[in-house]
Amino acid sequence: MSDLLQDLQWRYATKKFDSSKVVAQEKVEFTLYQFH
Repeated sequence: MSDLLQDLQWRYATKKFDSSKVVAQEKVEFTLYQFH
């Protein structure tokens, strides 16, 4: 497994999900663009 993937999984595991928060569409598009 890549170091980046391990880091992302660890980061995700340490954050508590808050369904009341909304991510701006601009941030979603930017993030998706970075992985393509």
